[in-house]
Amino acid sequence: MRNFDPDMMAEFAKEVVEAFCLLEFQFTETYRYCDRDVSVFVDGNRFYPLGFSFDNISLSSNMSVDSVAMTIDNTNRVFSGILLNEDVRNKPAIVKVGVRLTDGSEIVEDLFTGIVASWDIEGDSKVKVEIANEFILWNKKTLRKHSASCPWSFKGSDCKYAGAAITMCDKTYDTCLTLGNEANFGGFRFIPVIADQQLYWGRTT
Repeated sequence: MRNFDPDMMAEFAKEVVEAFCLLEFQFTETYRYCDRDVSVFVDGNRFYPLGFSFDNISLSSNMSVDSVAMTIDNTNRVFSGILLNEDVRNKPAIVKVGVRLTDGSEIVEDLFTGIVASWDIEGDSKVKVEIANEFILWNKKTLRKHSASCPWSFKGSDCKYAGAAITMCDKTYDTCLTLGNEANFGGFRFIPVIADQQLYWGRTT
């Protein structure tokens, strides 16, 4: 369960609180924005005014991909220029929520911390950004499946064998070793050995 600062919750309970949201993108440079008309200063850092709204927030108590989808104002095309200037995928991003107290000070809490999963420029005025937690990295598709045999074409660019042998390779490590080309073997030769073994991760006995 998420616990917030008691003073912040007390301000929310008054129902007259001046609340705001903050965004922090940690790209090559760190960009900070707030959804207010004026800048907000937190821990000596300035959060500049920028219009944004949340489209969807998906949170779960189990080991799943939590995400926050938002729409960011891009009328002046500054934010789209940032996105197009570098590859921001998998770069850290933080969503914060804060309240301003009657004495002018602020209480700010991190609401969601993740990485930039995707973005899309919509027309000339909007940018869609999705921030997801690091479980999204588990959802990557592998380029090829593990196999005990070598997947490379004999004498192809990945095989790199340039010797005198002309017979077709049987894709085994032993043949690759005989040909002196074991450094370029593309298979996982220990798979047959461990296929039926019971593995104990992190244990010595």
